[in-house]
Amino acid sequence: MSERNWKIAAAAVLALAPMLLGVLVWRVVAGPGCTRTDHTMTRAQVNSLGEKVRAYRCDTGFYPESLEALAGGASPLGPYAKRSELIDAWGRPVVYLWNGKQERFAVFSLGSDGLPGGEGQSADIVYDGSLAPLSSKDWYRRGQPVQPVDCSRYKPTERKSLVLSHMKAESKDGAAKAAPGD
Repeated sequence: MSERNWKIAAAAVLALAPMLLGVLVWRVVAGPGCTRTDHTMTRAQVNSLGEKVRAYRCDTGFYPESLEALAGGASPLGPYAKRSELIDAWGRPVVYLWNGKQERFAVFSLGSDGLPGGEGQSADIVYDGSLAPLSSKDWYRRGQPVQPVDCSRYKPTERKSLVLSHMKAESKDGAAKAAPGD
C-alpha cells in the first residue's frame, strides 16, 4: 500500500475508534437491560407524579383531589406537573386514588394492556411510595393506621415560604371575618 492509503486508513481508524469505544463503554455501564421502553418511561413518569403528589401535600397540608390539580393553577405554588405528564405511554390517564379519611394515596398505570395485573409489559406500574389501599387487617399488622408523610425532603424555597406565610395569614383573616357576632 502506498503511504497515502496508510494515512487514509489510519485516519478512518482514529475517527471510528472513539465512537466504537463510546458505544462499548455505554453498553458496559448502562447494561444490556437499559432500554427506553414504554414500560420504563411510564415507571419513571408514575414515580415522578407520586413525588409531586407528596410535594403538593407537604406544601399545602392536604393531598390533591385529582392529578389534574397538580397541573392546574389552583395552588399558588403550582403547577406541579404538565398535563402531558398525566397520560401514560399508551395514551391512558395515570390513575390516582386518594383516601382523605385515612390520608393514603396510590398513583399507578395499568400497563400496556390497560387491565389490572399482568406480567412484563402488561404489568401494572405502581408508585413505590404509594400508600396503596390495604385491608384493615394489614394496617393493624403494620402497627399504625396512618403512615405519616415525611416532608423533610421538600424544604420550601424562600419564595414558597413567603407564599405559604401569606396563605396562612389570609386564612386566619378569613376565619376572623367569618366568626359570628364578636
